[in-house]
Amino acid sequence: MAPRPAWRGYLKLSLVTCAVELTNVVTQAEKVSFRVLNRKTGNTVRRVYVDSASGKPLDEGDEIKGYEIGDGDFVQIEEEEIEAVQIESSHTMSLDGFIEKSSIQQIYLDTPYYVTPADEVS
Repeated sequence: MAPRPAWRGYLKLSLVTCAVELTNVVTQAEKVSFRVLNRKTGNTVRRVYVDSASGKPLDEGDEIKGYEIGDGDFVQIEEEEIEAVQIESSHTMSLDGFIEKSSIQQIYLDTPYYVTPADEVS
Protein backbone atom coordinates (compact mmCIF):
# COMPACT_ATOMS: atom_id res chain seq x y z
CA MET A 1 0.00 0.00 0.00
CA ALA A 2 1.34 3.43 -0.94
CA PRO A 3 2.08 5.70 2.02
CA ARG A 4 -0.57 8.35 2.64
CA PRO A 5 0.26 11.85 3.84
CA ALA A 6 -0.15 12.45 7.57
CA TRP A 7 -0.69 16.19 6.96
CA ARG A 8 -1.39 18.47 4.01
CA GLY A 9 -0.80 22.18 4.08
CA TYR A 10 1.47 24.95 2.88
CA LEU A 11 5.15 25.72 3.31
CA LYS A 12 5.73 29.47 3.48
CA LEU A 13 9.17 30.96 2.85
CA SER A 14 9.04 34.76 2.87
CA LEU A 15 6.62 35.67 0.04
CA VAL A 16 6.63 32.22 -1.58
CA THR A 17 4.04 29.62 -0.54
CA CYS A 18 3.68 26.11 -1.95
CA ALA A 19 1.43 23.16 -1.14
CA VAL A 20 3.24 20.30 0.61
CA GLU A 21 2.48 16.95 2.20
CA LEU A 22 4.14 15.33 5.22
CA THR A 23 4.48 11.57 4.96
CA ASN A 24 5.82 9.37 7.75
CA VAL A 25 9.19 7.84 6.92
CA VAL A 26 8.04 4.68 8.74
CA THR A 27 4.97 3.50 6.84
CA GLN A 28 1.92 1.78 8.28
CA ALA A 29 3.04 -1.41 6.52
CA GLU A 30 6.09 -1.47 8.80
CA LYS A 31 4.03 -0.89 11.95
CA VAL A 32 2.17 -3.59 13.80
CA SER A 33 -1.54 -2.91 14.27
CA PHE A 34 -4.13 -5.03 15.99
CA ARG A 35 -7.88 -5.44 15.44
CA VAL A 36 -10.39 -6.20 18.18
CA LEU A 37 -11.86 -9.69 17.83
CA ASN A 38 -14.62 -11.68 19.45
CA ARG A 39 -12.71 -14.17 21.60
CA LYS A 40 -15.28 -16.95 21.02
CA THR A 41 -15.81 -16.65 17.25
CA GLY A 42 -12.64 -14.93 16.06
CA ASN A 43 -14.75 -12.42 14.10
CA THR A 44 -13.82 -8.74 14.01
CA VAL A 45 -15.78 -6.37 16.25
CA ARG A 46 -17.18 -3.00 15.17
CA ARG A 47 -18.09 -0.03 17.34
CA VAL A 48 -21.66 1.19 17.51
CA TYR A 49 -22.66 4.54 19.03
CA VAL A 50 -25.59 4.02 21.41
CA ASP A 51 -27.81 6.70 23.00
CA SER A 52 -27.06 6.59 26.74
CA ALA A 53 -30.70 7.19 27.75
CA SER A 54 -32.66 5.10 25.24
CA GLY A 55 -30.03 2.43 24.57
CA LYS A 56 -30.81 2.60 20.84
CA PRO A 57 -27.99 2.67 18.26
CA LEU A 58 -27.52 5.96 16.39
CA ASP A 59 -28.03 6.19 12.66
CA GLU A 60 -25.07 7.16 10.47
CA GLY A 61 -24.41 10.90 10.83
CA ASP A 62 -26.56 11.42 13.95
CA GLU A 63 -23.57 11.80 16.27
CA ILE A 64 -22.23 15.29 17.06
CA LYS A 65 -19.43 16.62 19.27
CA GLY A 66 -20.40 18.26 22.53
CA TYR A 67 -18.68 20.23 25.28
CA GLU A 68 -19.91 19.65 28.83
CA ILE A 69 -20.70 22.97 30.55
CA GLY A 70 -22.35 21.54 33.63
CA ASP A 71 -23.47 18.30 35.17
CA GLY A 72 -25.01 16.61 32.13
CA ASP A 73 -25.45 19.90 30.22
CA PHE A 74 -23.74 20.04 26.84
CA VAL A 75 -23.23 22.58 24.10
CA GLN A 76 -23.45 20.89 20.70
CA ILE A 77 -20.67 21.86 18.29
CA GLU A 78 -20.78 21.27 14.53
CA GLU A 79 -17.64 20.30 12.58
CA GLU A 80 -17.91 23.57 10.61
CA GLU A 81 -17.72 25.55 13.88
CA ILE A 82 -14.55 23.71 14.91
CA GLU A 83 -12.95 24.33 11.51
CA ALA A 84 -13.89 28.03 11.67
CA VAL A 85 -11.89 28.62 14.86
CA GLN A 86 -8.74 26.74 13.85
CA ILE A 87 -5.70 28.95 13.78
CA GLU A 88 -4.04 29.69 10.43
CA SER A 89 -0.84 27.88 11.35
CA SER A 90 -2.65 24.54 11.50
CA HIS A 91 -2.31 24.38 7.71
CA THR A 92 0.80 26.52 7.17
CA MET A 93 4.43 25.89 8.09
CA SER A 94 6.39 29.14 8.03
CA LEU A 95 10.11 28.73 7.44
CA ASP A 96 11.72 31.62 9.30
CA GLY A 97 15.31 30.43 9.42
CA PHE A 98 17.72 27.54 9.87
CA ILE A 99 19.31 26.22 13.04
CA GLU A 100 21.93 23.66 13.99
CA LYS A 101 20.60 20.11 14.43
CA SER A 102 22.36 19.90 17.79
CA SER A 103 20.08 22.63 19.17
CA ILE A 104 16.96 20.45 18.65
CA GLN A 105 15.88 18.20 21.53
CA GLN A 106 15.89 14.49 20.64
CA ILE A 107 12.17 14.14 21.39
CA TYR A 108 11.39 16.23 18.28
CA LEU A 109 13.45 13.90 16.07
CA ASP A 110 11.73 10.64 17.04
CA THR A 111 9.15 10.71 14.20
CA PRO A 112 10.77 11.60 10.87
CA TYR A 113 8.69 12.83 7.92
CA TYR A 114 9.25 13.39 4.22
CA VAL A 115 8.16 16.83 2.99
CA THR A 116 7.04 16.52 -0.64
CA PRO A 117 5.21 18.80 -3.10
CA ALA A 118 1.44 18.29 -2.95
CA ASP A 119 0.90 18.85 -6.66
CA GLU A 120 2.76 19.49 -9.91
CA VAL A 121 2.65 23.28 -9.51
CA SER A 122 4.34 23.11 -6.11
